[in-house]
Amino acid sequence: MKDIFLSVMFFLLFGISAGMTEAVTSDIMLTSPEKEGGMSLFRAIEERSSAAQKAFEEREPSHKELSTLIWAATGRNRNGKGWTVAFAMGSDPYISLYVLLKSGSYVYDPEKNMLKMLSDKNSISRAARQEFVGSAPCIFIFATKGSGPRIEGWAETAVGAMTQN
Repeated sequence: MKDIFLSVMFFLLFGISAGMTEAVTSDIMLTSPEKEGGMSLFRAIEERSSAAQKAFEEREPSHKELSTLIWAATGRNRNGKGWTVAFAMGSDPYISLYVLLKSGSYVYDPEKNMLKMLSDKNSISRAARQEFVGSAPCIFIFATKGSGPRIEGWAETAVGAMTQN
């Protein structure tokens, strides 16, 4: 399973970077995430369900929405004392987050809270095998950095926790 995941990630990222023909400079500086308001925890638990396989909104998420989604999955939540357990287990992040938008492909830089552009090509349809996913305005891809028992033993669990957020 792990080998299949790594192979898919390699070919997907290779395909994205192979489409690059010139220097790309349209990075996205993210704003502070939204941490107030929204649905209560108990209401969210009560209303949770599997995602329906239906049409996505056509518009891309705003920078504020992207910032909030990325923070929910990877954010610093310990007042400068470290990252969430899932993202880095208290140390440097060992999971990379790639974001595919219609406007291009990006990798998240957690230190600068920005998306660094890798390509200005729309790669969303190439990232999905299910047709309805290919119509999504945004796709997150999680990939581990490095190797070793600490990373290999937790990568799948960490990514699962990040996607649940």
